[in-house]
Amino acid sequence: MAGVRLVVNLHAKPGQATAYAAAWAPRAEEVRSTEPGCLQYELFQSASHPDNLTVLEWWEDRAAFEAHWALERERTPLGVEFLGHPRDREVGRDGLEIYWEQQTYRFDRAEDAWLPR
Repeated sequence: MAGVRLVVNLHAKPGQATAYAAAWAPRAEEVRSTEPGCLQYELFQSASHPDNLTVLEWWEDRAAFEAHWALERERTPLGVEFLGHPRDREVGRDGLEIYWEQQTYRFDRAEDAWLPR
Protein backbone atom coordinates (compact mmCIF):
# COMPACT_ATOMS: atom_id res chain seq x y z
CA MET A 1 0.00 0.00 0.00
CA ALA A 2 1.51 3.27 -1.09
CA GLY A 3 0.55 6.71 0.08
CA VAL A 4 -0.53 7.90 3.50
CA ARG A 5 -3.02 6.05 5.71
CA LEU A 6 -4.78 7.56 8.74
CA VAL A 7 -6.76 5.62 11.32
CA VAL A 8 -8.80 7.96 13.54
CA ASN A 9 -10.57 6.28 16.46
CA LEU A 10 -13.49 8.17 18.01
CA HIS A 11 -16.03 7.48 20.72
CA ALA A 12 -19.61 8.75 20.53
CA LYS A 13 -21.75 9.52 23.55
CA PRO A 14 -24.03 6.55 24.29
CA GLY A 15 -26.52 6.16 21.45
CA GLN A 16 -25.14 9.14 19.48
CA ALA A 17 -23.01 7.40 16.84
CA THR A 18 -25.70 7.69 14.16
CA ALA A 19 -26.14 11.40 14.89
CA TYR A 20 -22.38 11.90 14.65
CA ALA A 21 -22.27 10.03 11.34
CA ALA A 22 -25.06 12.22 9.94
CA ALA A 23 -23.30 15.41 11.06
CA TRP A 24 -19.96 14.21 9.65
CA ALA A 25 -21.34 13.02 6.28
CA PRO A 26 -21.27 16.43 4.49
CA ARG A 27 -17.57 16.83 5.34
CA ALA A 28 -16.83 13.36 4.00
CA GLU A 29 -18.59 14.14 0.74
CA GLU A 30 -16.73 17.46 0.45
CA VAL A 31 -13.35 15.85 1.04
CA ARG A 32 -13.93 12.95 -1.33
CA SER A 33 -15.27 15.14 -4.14
CA THR A 34 -12.94 18.14 -3.97
CA GLU A 35 -9.56 17.09 -2.59
CA PRO A 36 -7.11 15.65 -5.12
CA GLY A 37 -5.37 12.47 -4.06
CA CYS A 38 -8.12 11.30 -1.67
CA LEU A 39 -8.45 7.53 -2.17
CA GLN A 40 -10.56 6.87 0.93
CA TYR A 41 -12.32 9.00 3.55
CA GLU A 42 -14.90 6.85 5.32
CA LEU A 43 -16.49 6.46 8.73
CA PHE A 44 -17.03 3.00 10.19
CA GLN A 45 -19.03 1.94 13.25
CA SER A 46 -18.04 -1.03 15.41
CA ALA A 47 -20.40 -3.98 15.13
CA SER A 48 -19.75 -5.08 18.71
CA HIS A 49 -19.38 -1.64 20.37
CA PRO A 50 -21.64 0.71 18.36
CA ASP A 51 -20.45 3.86 20.11
CA ASN A 52 -16.92 3.25 18.77
CA LEU A 53 -16.22 4.85 15.41
CA THR A 54 -13.22 4.85 13.10
CA VAL A 55 -12.41 7.15 10.21
CA LEU A 56 -10.15 5.57 7.61
CA GLU A 57 -8.29 7.94 5.34
CA TRP A 58 -6.01 6.98 2.47
CA TRP A 59 -4.11 9.61 0.53
CA GLU A 60 -2.28 9.04 -2.74
CA ASP A 61 0.94 10.59 -1.43
CA ARG A 62 2.29 12.82 1.27
CA ALA A 63 1.66 15.98 -0.75
CA ALA A 64 -2.05 15.14 -1.03
CA PHE A 65 -2.20 14.46 2.70
CA GLU A 66 -0.38 17.69 3.59
CA ALA A 67 -2.81 19.68 1.41
CA HIS A 68 -5.73 17.97 3.16
CA TRP A 69 -4.22 18.55 6.59
CA ALA A 70 -3.82 22.28 5.87
CA LEU A 71 -7.51 22.48 4.95
CA GLU A 72 -8.58 20.32 7.88
CA ARG A 73 -6.87 22.57 10.41
CA GLU A 74 -8.93 25.52 9.17
CA ARG A 75 -12.30 23.73 9.15
CA THR A 76 -14.86 23.82 11.92
CA PRO A 77 -15.22 20.28 13.28
CA LEU A 78 -18.64 18.75 12.61
CA GLY A 79 -20.63 16.69 15.12
CA VAL A 80 -18.36 17.19 18.11
CA GLU A 81 -21.41 17.56 20.34
CA PHE A 82 -22.11 13.86 19.74
CA LEU A 83 -18.65 12.67 20.76
CA GLY A 84 -17.95 11.29 24.21
CA HIS A 85 -14.91 11.55 26.42
CA PRO A 86 -12.17 9.02 25.60
CA ARG A 87 -12.19 7.69 29.18
CA ASP A 88 -15.79 6.52 28.64
CA ARG A 89 -14.81 4.24 25.76
CA GLU A 90 -15.49 0.60 26.64
CA VAL A 91 -12.75 -0.95 24.51
CA GLY A 92 -9.78 0.45 22.61
CA ARG A 93 -8.76 4.04 22.83
CA ASP A 94 -9.42 7.27 21.00
CA GLY A 95 -6.67 8.78 18.95
CA LEU A 96 -5.05 9.13 15.58
CA GLU A 97 -2.46 6.93 13.93
CA ILE A 98 -0.73 7.93 10.71
CA TYR A 99 1.36 5.72 8.49
CA TRP A 100 3.61 6.64 5.59
CA GLU A 101 7.00 5.58 4.32
CA GLN A 102 6.74 2.45 6.47
CA GLN A 103 6.89 4.64 9.59
CA THR A 104 4.42 5.81 12.22
CA TYR A 105 4.08 9.54 12.92
CA ARG A 106 2.37 11.66 15.55
CA PHE A 107 1.33 15.31 15.41
CA ASP A 108 3.39 17.44 17.79
CA ARG A 109 1.39 20.57 18.65
CA ALA A 110 4.44 22.39 20.03
CA GLU A 111 6.37 21.81 16.80
CA ASP A 112 3.22 22.17 14.66
CA ALA A 113 4.47 19.26 12.59
CA TRP A 114 4.13 15.50 12.03
CA LEU A 115 7.12 13.78 13.65
CA PRO A 116 8.24 10.14 13.59
CA ARG A 117 7.46 8.13 16.69
